Amino acid sequence: MTYKIEKEVPIPAPYRKAQGSKYPFAQMAVGDSFAVDVEDGEGPAAVLNRMRGAANRFGKDNGMTLTARVMGSTVRIWRTK
Repeated sequence: MTYKIEKEVPIPAPYRKAQGSKYPFAQMAVGDSFAVDVEDGEGPAAVLNRMRGAANRFGKDNGMTLTARVMGSTVRIWRTK
């Protein structure tokens, strides 16, 4: 198989999911927090990992720092910066 080399083909913008989140990260001010309940059959560690991932992705894209901790049967997320 041969490949045709082409010049001056513009690079498209990278694919990104729609900006936004099902969590209220965008409405949070520094010091605000919200809780996510741990559902039956789901361990707190799984919810913590999911929330940390979502918070890190959103924070990185939007210049925020968020942190999450397990508190009993909930995972709480704080905006720290």
